[in-house]
Amino acid sequence: MDLTIGGMIASLVVVTILFGMMGLIFNETFTALESNKKYLDFFTEAQMVSSTLNQLLSQSVWTTKDKILIPNTTSGFKIGYFDPSGGMPTVQDLTLEYDSASREIRFGGKKVLGLSNMISNIKFEVNDTNILMTIETDKIKDSQGKNVKYTVPLLTILTESS
Repeated sequence: MDLTIGGMIASLVVVTILFGMMGLIFNETFTALESNKKYLDFFTEAQMVSSTLNQLLSQSVWTTKDKILIPNTTSGFKIGYFDPSGGMPTVQDLTLEYDSASREIRFGGKKVLGLSNMISNIKFEVNDTNILMTIETDKIKDSQGKNVKYTVPLLTILTESS
């Protein structure tokens, strides 16, 4: 078997091209995994927020859309909640709100959840039968370059009180 300079150069070119292609494949794989991890982190936290709020609000009392809605705000709403203090339980209105400055969700002025910087905004929209919660992140963009949003209904199990 003869070794020539031309043969050695040709094999070096082939090996270089193969290593370059492997590098591109690994780069694309790691980029896709990193993107999927961001989606997983966002949707996991959004589901945790949704589950926690549904559990917290399952003891509340659905009244009417007008009583629940806070005018000129989408960062919170007020809802009736039983106050067991005293003889006869009464319904008092407590406010659930998202404070974007401290990245906290508060219920009745008390911190319920502290959120990571993955969530950039939470909005509430009061409908006749439920409340839609939209959680938004600015860490992930969709194909049109807009922030990814996750919308879920809250309070679908409550009945109207008198």
